[in-house]
Amino acid sequence: MQGCTHVPTDDSTAAQINEAAVASRGAFAEMVSALNTQVAGRALMSGTDVRTVPLASANDMLTDIRTEIGGAVDLPTIIATVEVWFNDPAGGFAADGYLGNKGSPIIRHVSENTSVEIDARADDPAVREVLKGAALAALADDLPGLSQATKTSLLQTASAQLYGSSSNLVAVQARVGSAESAVARALVETNAQQTALGLAQNNLSLADPFETASRLQATQLQLETHFSVTARMSQLSLLRFI
Repeated sequence: MQGCTHVPTDDSTAAQINEAAVASRGAFAEMVSALNTQVAGRALMSGTDVRTVPLASANDMLTDIRTEIGGAVDLPTIIATVEVWFNDPAGGFAADGYLGNKGSPIIRHVSENTSVEIDARADDPAVREVLKGAALAALADDLPGLSQATKTSLLQTASAQLYGSSSNLVAVQARVGSAESAVARALVETNAQQTALGLAQNNLSLADPFETASRLQATQLQLETHFSVTARMSQLSLLRFI
């Protein structure tokens, strides 16, 4: 999304408030699109269910939340409804927002003594908190009948939530980056063994070293793309304006 949106203040004009609301809805859609990234037909943020995109569309999620809000136009009801929708362990986001696997994370063995856990999913609590804040801001453009004051308060509240959740999103990036580094180190070691042993079996993994290197490179690509997706989320304009 081009440009940089600013959080409206109590002195903002109606045009500025509406512009911020429209931009916020676009930012939420961009977040969902980033999390639904696929590589070679495989979803990255769905856990082991790589054939299913992890999230419902931004429009579908907002429609579901809007249905739960009903005709309410007061700030406390809107905020409380969004909180319940994203935090309900059996409904809302858990049932209709996140569509991927909810089981154990993907574990890849990259050497005899090293394995990496790929646990970055779109239902990670840190990611969910960012989506919650972004959805709250998007509702400023999505709910009919809101006063300018309520729109302003929604955007300000969403901004505060996004600011508070940003450090946890960085932690997700760090976990992915750490796993990526482990794969890179293992790949260097495997390539060294490949050069030394040629076509001999890899004594550590009992596999052809060429095949081992290929698997490691595929895992490294997956981790790099996970890191790219979470990095893109932290750079979206809705996060930059806080």
